[in-house]
Amino acid sequence: MWVLQLLNNSLTGPIPTTIGNLTRLTSLDLSQNELSGSIPASIGQLAALSILLLNDNKLSGSIPTTIGNVTKLTSLTLHLNELSGSIPTTIGNMIKLTGLALPSTELSGSIPTTIGNMTKLTYLSFRINKLSGSIPLEMSNLTSLTNLQLGNNNFIGQLPPQICQSRSLVNFSVQDNHFTGPIPRTLKNCTSLNRVRLEGNQLTGNISEAFDIYPNLTYIDLSSNNLYGEFSWKWG
Repeated sequence: MWVLQLLNNSLTGPIPTTIGNLTRLTSLDLSQNELSGSIPASIGQLAALSILLLNDNKLSGSIPTTIGNVTKLTSLTLHLNELSGSIPTTIGNMIKLTGLALPSTELSGSIPTTIGNMTKLTYLSFRINKLSGSIPLEMSNLTSLTNLQLGNNNFIGQLPPQICQSRSLVNFSVQDNHFTGPIPRTLKNCTSLNRVRLEGNQLTGNISEAFDIYPNLTYIDLSSNNLYGEFSWKWG
């Protein structure tokens, strides 16, 4: 196993393109530095990587499409950077990924339908970006998800109808978007829920019918929607 950890070392400047020569690396952690510039396309040459952590830097530009070549990745974090552009469709090649964190950047465009290939994901966060469009139905393939965060974007359309068909979702956050339509029926029987944020959308429907009992729930916000009705007395 070859591991390179240079986190929290006040490193500055760009990531050298020669990083691609380290083809035997299995883990690369450059998080919590002052790195700038774009993510080099040569990152796609690190085919042995299982962990790639570049969060908490000043990286800019788009996510290179070559990142889809790193198919052994199980964890990828790019949050708290200044990345822009769209999420590459090649991201769906990383079918072993269990955690994908892309919040607090400047990403735009829609979520690629290839996200549905990443069926081992348990954690997925796109919050605080400029993403738009509707949520692809392929998102319903992610039956291992326990934490899904899509808040603070410009998404439209309805929430995925099968989003909690496996009843394993714990954290579900889609606040401050432009979602419309009813609460997905699968959320009614999603007893695993602990934290739910739906506020700041245009969701419709009867609260009395859309929700059931959630024994693990500690927080829920439904404000600033077009919902009506009353919560069940059983919530008490």
